[in-house]
Amino acid sequence: MFLNHLVVEAGHRRGAASPRVERNTANALARLRWRLGEAGNDTSRLRALGRSRACLFYCDGVVRRADLRGGAAMTLGWGSAATVPLGTVLSVDARAIADICAFYDRVGDDVIRLALAPTQHAEGPPSRIGTAAPGARPRVAAC
Repeated sequence: MFLNHLVVEAGHRRGAASPRVERNTANALARLRWRLGEAGNDTSRLRALGRSRACLFYCDGVVRRADLRGGAAMTLGWGSAATVPLGTVLSVDARAIADICAFYDRVGDDVIRLALAPTQHAEGPPSRIGTAAPGARPRVAAC
């Protein structure tokens, strides 16, 4: 969630803020890069981490959803993009945590680079963090 806030703020700083609140970090970062004409290849891994997180948090670690509708496997968000079949119980070891941390460290550095890159705008629009619509509820990923 914190990375998502950084992406939103980078967009505001560069005058390339999304017209709507995007809760999916992979989509928010891809849109920001598109608006700024920047290349990036983190989207699929961020989505895989999101699916892995959903399995761990909402399904007791059991893989119940494939990457694609009708598929039989899900890509993990760590390691060398390994896939696991439906029904697998995920486990996260120290190596996986270190790999995820290194990935987020690199993505965070890239978001800071995007935010601090020279811009034509003297000042971006004000921050929208904390201004969700009244009564808005966060969406929960289904398993």
